[in-house]
Amino acid sequence: MAMGKIQYISLIGVLMFLFYGCEKENGPCETAKQGENYVLSDSSKTYLKNYENAKKLIFKSPGGEEFILHVIKKDTNARYEGSLPCEADTSRIQIIKGTSQIINYTLSNSSLLSKPLQVSLFKLPEILTHYAEESLIVSFGERFSSQIFNIDELFYYVMNTDNSQLIYHDSLVLGGKTFYKIFDMGNTETSTQFEIKYTKNEGIIYLKDKQHLKEYIYDRKE
Repeated sequence: MAMGKIQYISLIGVLMFLFYGCEKENGPCETAKQGENYVLSDSSKTYLKNYENAKKLIFKSPGGEEFILHVIKKDTNARYEGSLPCEADTSRIQIIKGTSQIINYTLSNSSLLSKPLQVSLFKLPEILTHYAEESLIVSFGERFSSQIFNIDELFYYVMNTDNSQLIYHDSLVLGGKTFYKIFDMGNTETSTQFEIKYTKNEGIIYLKDKQHLKEYIYDRKE
């Protein structure tokens, strides 16, 4: 057999070894596993129902001054990634990837607010248990953005828990208008700039600017 042919056969053998060797190494534990694709429940979405089809939210001060917030909705499926012991070999770790639905309502007034208010409803996946906790959060600043560390959390509500951080009111009269089933953070210090109150039917019904000592009460949407 000619030397060139021997070298050619040897090279084919090496390439076959490398091919099958790499294929073996890229086994089930090295391949990312498809995790859950979480979707928000209809019951949780009812906490946002007043913002559906709204372009503006109009608030009024006790003196009748109007404060307008412009509404923008964004409904996305955010990607998440975690790790679990691999089913094929529990001594090894496997990456889990999936998606989780997030609905954001950005409420802005650039002439009066340095950052927008944001009402966010999302599921926070727990990779190990396959459980996803649904949460409603109101923040001063955009929570799901590159500026996530430059926000104030004004209110948070976790579905199907006791929410001991919140104070509940059967009804409140604000600006001569009666609101029902109201939640607020009470004495829990969440922001030095704003304080809010929230209802399931209207969303944000009360906004207090702590720095300028101004109060605004929800009047209507347009």
